Amino acid sequence: MRKAIEEREYDYIGFVDGDLGLTSVEVEKLIYPVITDEVDFTIAKFPESNVNTKTKGGFGFVKGLAKKGVYYYTKKEINTSLSGQRVYKKEIMKYMKYIPDRYGIEVAMTVQALENGFTFKEVPVNMTHRYSDRSLEGFKHRGKQFLDIFKTLIIMYFRR
Repeated sequence: MRKAIEEREYDYIGFVDGDLGLTSVEVEKLIYPVITDEVDFTIAKFPESNVNTKTKGGFGFVKGLAKKGVYYYTKKEINTSLSGQRVYKKEIMKYMKYIPDRYGIEVAMTVQALENGFTFKEVPVNMTHRYSDRSLEGFKHRGKQFLDIFKTLIIMYFRR
C-alpha cells in the first residue's frame, strides 16, 4: 500500500482486501461517490459478520478501539475505520505522512484524511471476507490487530 500511495500517478486510488472473492464487484459502489465529487473518499460498510457467516466474531474491543481512536483525533464517529475497502482522490495521499505497517494503516489513513478536512461516506456493500471466529486463532488474530491499532494511535499522538 505504501508504494502505491507514494507513486501518485493516478487520479483515484482504491484499496481492497484479497479475500473478497466474487463480492469484490461491490467495490463499484465505492468508486461512484468519489469520481462524481460527492465526497473525497469512501469506505465500505460491510453487513454484520454474523449475517453472512452465521458465526460470532469477537467482543468488539478492536472495533471499539478504532472507533474511539478516530473520534479522539477527529471528533467524528465512524463505524468503518477498520475496513480495508476504500477509494480516495489522489490529492488526499499527500497528507498521508504516517503509513504504518499491518493493521493500523486504515485507522491512520482515516484520521489523516479527516484531520485535513476531506469529506467521506460510509457506503453499504454486500461484500464478504474471512471473519475471525471465537477460537484461539481468532482471539490471537484480534489481539494482534488491537496491539497494532493501539501502537498506531500512540505514534500518531507523538507525531503531532
